[in-house]
Amino acid sequence: MEENLQNSPPEPTINPEVARGLQGIAKWTRFISIFGFAMGAFVVMSLLIGGAEIMKTVTEALPIKMEGLYGAVITVFFIFFFVFAAFLYFLFKAAQLLDQGVAMQDKQLIAEGFVYLKRFFVVLTVFGAISLFANISKLFE
Repeated sequence: MEENLQNSPPEPTINPEVARGLQGIAKWTRFISIFGFAMGAFVVMSLLIGGAEIMKTVTEALPIKMEGLYGAVITVFFIFFFVFAAFLYFLFKAAQLLDQGVAMQDKQLIAEGFVYLKRFFVVLTVFGAISLFANISKLFE
């Protein structure tokens, strides 16, 4: 039995060139996600400081004038904010898992990192499609 274990080939490690590429991907995705979190924090702080004036201006600029629009704008803002935060979380988690996977030479962690990166791109594609349809609808107005 011990002979079988000694004669079995060692588990292949990650190619150093591939490892550098994965570390580069992790570095940039971490940078982008942290920058996005910082921008989100800036927006929240701006709304806490002068949110009433900003929201009043936004609701006055909208073509629809009706009661209760202020609450609807706040609700829509928070929905978009939390979706955007989840979107950035996928990116940050992918960077973290890729970095850990390369450091520990663990292919399972790298695979999980790519799963989170895939989720990020799926959400990005959905946002892109929604934006495309919104722009096309504006074109035909």
